[in-house]
Amino acid sequence: MALLTSSKVGLQSVAGWGARFMHTSRPCGFQASVPVQRRTRRDNHPDRMLTLPSIVSPMPTSPPASATVHARIPLDDGSEFIARVPLDAAALGPLAETDLPPPLYPRREPKPPLSAEQQAEVRQLRNDDPVQWTSKRLALKFDCDPVHISRIAPAPRSHIKNMIAKAELEWDQLGWKRRLIAINRVKRRALW
Repeated sequence: MALLTSSKVGLQSVAGWGARFMHTSRPCGFQASVPVQRRTRRDNHPDRMLTLPSIVSPMPTSPPASATVHARIPLDDGSEFIARVPLDAAALGPLAETDLPPPLYPRREPKPPLSAEQQAEVRQLRNDDPVQWTSKRLALKFDCDPVHISRIAPAPRSHIKNMIAKAELEWDQLGWKRRLIAINRVKRRALW
C-alpha cells in the first residue's frame, strides 16, 4: 500500500511540475470535475463491504429429460455434432398446420389460369389502348397478377418508346440536385 501511495504522489508531483512548466493552473492531463475521495481504514471494515448473494445455480448433475440425443456425428475438426431432434423427416411423422408457426402473410388460394378467350381479350384490350388498359387495370378486371398479364400481353413497342421518351424528358427537366439524388439512389440500390 505504501508503494502505491508513493507512486501516486510521484505522479502528482510530476504532473504539478508539468503544470508549472506549461504555466497553467491545472496539472497536465488531469481535470478536477469530481472531487477525489480518499480511502480510509474504515472503508475496509467488514461491515462496510458489499456482499452479493449467489444468483448462479449450480450445474445440474444429470441432463434433463428433454435432452434426448438422437444422433452423434463426428465432424472433421474432431468435435461432435449432437442432434437433439430426429434428423430424418420420417421419424417426425406428418406435420399438421397447427404444428407450424403462424404464416407471415395470409395464405392466398391460387387463382385459376385465364382461359384462351380471356387471354385473347387481354391481348386485344392491351393492344387497342395501352394507356387506359395497363397491366394493373387488366389484372384487377380479370382477377390475376399484373406480372401474369405482362407475360400474356406485353405493352406494344410504340407505347414503350413513348414511355421512355417521356421519362427522358422528365429527366432533362430535373435540376442538378434532383439528378444527383436519383443517381445516388440507384447506386445505393445496386449495393443491396
